[in-house]
Amino acid sequence: MTLDCGGGAGGGIGRPGTGLVVDFVASIARQSSAGGGGGGGGSTSSGNTIGPLNTNEVTAPRSSVVASGDDVKSTIDIQGSEQNLELLFDSISTGGTVTVQDDEPLDVSGLFDSVQTGATSSHGTLTVDGTNSTTISNVYDIDTSEGFVYDSVDVTLPYNESLVLAFGHSENNMRFLHYNGLTWEDRTTGIDTQANTVTGTLDSLSPVVAAVLEDGTFDALYLQVHPLDGVVVEDASFLAPQAGAAIGEEIDVGAAVKNLHRTSQSYAFVVQIEDENGYAVYIDWLARSLLRGESMEIVSNWTPNSEGNYTATILILDRDPASPEPANPIAQKMSITACYVMLSN
Repeated sequence: MTLDCGGGAGGGIGRPGTGLVVDFVASIARQSSAGGGGGGGGSTSSGNTIGPLNTNEVTAPRSSVVASGDDVKSTIDIQGSEQNLELLFDSISTGGTVTVQDDEPLDVSGLFDSVQTGATSSHGTLTVDGTNSTTISNVYDIDTSEGFVYDSVDVTLPYNESLVLAFGHSENNMRFLHYNGLTWEDRTTGIDTQANTVTGTLDSLSPVVAAVLEDGTFDALYLQVHPLDGVVVEDASFLAPQAGAAIGEEIDVGAAVKNLHRTSQSYAFVVQIEDENGYAVYIDWLARSLLRGESMEIVSNWTPNSEGNYTATILILDRDPASPEPANPIAQKMSITACYVMLSN
């Protein structure tokens, strides 16, 4: 026989909490999500900075008058950038003035573990929840006038994509960091790699910055908003034997799974294979566990008993499907393009 098998393409999945789905549509295109700190006594080191963040001198604070109301948006110009800093207040009971002070990390070096300086810009380095981070934007100190009362606010910061890539990171590692007066904390709730912005939700205003996080993990706040982004499935494919497989012989279905939670994560790796008529001919699962930021290659074995086109779908659940409690998806569904199995002449 011959075996002509393709690689994987992801697919969106229904809302969390729907349990194991056995009627996946084959070959669905992948849908992406839309989108311990430093502090005190930071040191400064000189060196070559990769590209400028802001080639102009920092000017006086920018401000905007904001009225009371619900879902109130305020946009403040950022010097040296074509993009703006945006604030979306959930509810303002008493309005006033919002002020933003734009500082180079070197000018507020005490907030960082160290600062790298160049001819035109600087980058702060710090530790957030146990992983290293480097700033990609200036530091924006946001404040309000006396008597300004609000519930919460979503703050959106632009970042320089070329800087992220120059530092050797993925845009998916961008995070929104907030200095709470004692340490930096990750308050990321959204990453838009098309618009080159990162968003965070705050209930108090103080310095914020866009930064890249070395291990690419997410805080629990982000995963509350994006529950299917905590585990990533990559390189899913049918793995054919080198000599080709005959009907009745095993074919491996494999993928790489990475845990983006900041804690260990138990999960079930579920594989469903459908024939060309959309009928499920095989379902299997493997229970595994990953440490924070850990990646693992998982393989499930399937033995075809008839020729035809087959499609595999991989689903990651939060527990063994055989558990008495409902098993919920914790990753985007991944579909593998058709694999054609036929008898030898």
